[in-house]
Parts: sequence; structure tokens; C-alpha cells
Amino acid sequence: MAEDATVTSSEEPDAPPPEPTPDPGSKLGAIYTAVNEALAKHQGDGTTRQAVVDHLVQEQLDKRKTLLLSGIAKVREVKQEIGKIEKGGNKTYGLDGKVAGTTYSKQDAEAYKKAKERLAKLEKGVEDAIDKGDYKKLEECCK
Repeated sequence: MAEDATVTSSEEPDAPPPEPTPDPGSKLGAIYTAVNEALAKHQGDGTTRQAVVDHLVQEQLDKRKTLLLSGIAKVREVKQEIGKIEKGGNKTYGLDGKVAGTTYSKQDAEAYKKAKERLAKLEKGVEDAIDKGDYKKLEECCK
């Protein structure tokens, strides 16, 4: 049977093990020394804070970019859906051989109306996101 690992009061059970200290005369030791010196120069000057702010800003920009690309893809999908409905109607022809009119089933008419409404909402969401920085409508449409 394996022995349980004992934890002394100074160690936290979930804490990562300490990094091994490289030999100061080695090339790896020189790298660690250079890193520590560079970090010491930035101690208390706000560099770390700014790096965190930059990281969080980038996360939000990535989220917005992904949402905007998703909205644009959905606009394309809905436009294709509308195109399929428009092409699928029953055409009637005049004596001259030209299309005199097109009729649709009730189901197709309802699907067309719903698709047009979705398209309008998506386009409004994309426009608001781009023009006003308001991503709420777009987020609702892309759920």
C-alpha cells in the first residue's frame, strides 16, 4: 500500500512545487538572472498592472471579434435561406414564354417572413456593434 504524502504546516497542499534553482554559472542560470534583473527594474512602476489591463482588453476584443464574425456568418446563412425560398416558388408562364408570376405555399410564405425578420434583426445587431459598440442585440441574435 502506498504511503500518504504528508504536508507540513508551511506548505499548501495545492501549491505548485518550487522551481528548481539553476546553477548561477550555467547558461540557464544567466537567463534566470537576467529575467530577475528585468523584473526588478519594473517593480512598482505599473508594468504588471498595465500588462493585465492589456490582456483583459485583448480578451474583450477577441470576444467581440468572434461575435461579430458569427453575426456576419448568420447574415449570409439567412440570405441563402431567403434565396432558396425565392427560387422554390411555382412559376406561371405567359403565352410569350416569359414568367408571368410566382406563387408560394403558405409554409414557404411564413418561412420567408420569419427569415426576413431574422435578417433585419441580425443586420441591425451587426450595425449597432460596428457603429455604436453595442453588442447586446447581436449577442441575442447569435445565441
